[in-house]
Amino acid sequence: PGTTRAAGHTFSLKPKLRYNFNPQLWAEASGDFARQLFDDPLPDYWDHAPALTVGWNLPRASQLTATYTYTWRSFDDARLFSPTGEVLPGTNRRLRLQRIELRWRQRWDEGKR
Repeated sequence: PGTTRAAGHTFSLKPKLRYNFNPQLWAEASGDFARQLFDDPLPDYWDHAPALTVGWNLPRASQLTATYTYTWRSFDDARLFSPTGEVLPGTNRRLRLQRIELRWRQRWDEGKR
């Protein structure tokens, strides 16, 4: 147990496509496709994270959004272990993460800040 200093690089592509149903309602499909390269001893991985956002533009330049994101994370060298602690050959750790986010942005002054 202890801490490890994380050092590395991230390369990413973040495309977005937005459709306005009307001035108040819109939807956006986006993705975050990233490659994370760490220095030893941390494992490198790929992230693939498509997302769907629905937004409502409210009075006074405020906004309400709901976003769903599903992330696939595939590690290069993070092996799986058996219940007895032995490395399982030919395996790599993979994660599936889901996130739901509701966001309310409220403008409080006349300057819309």
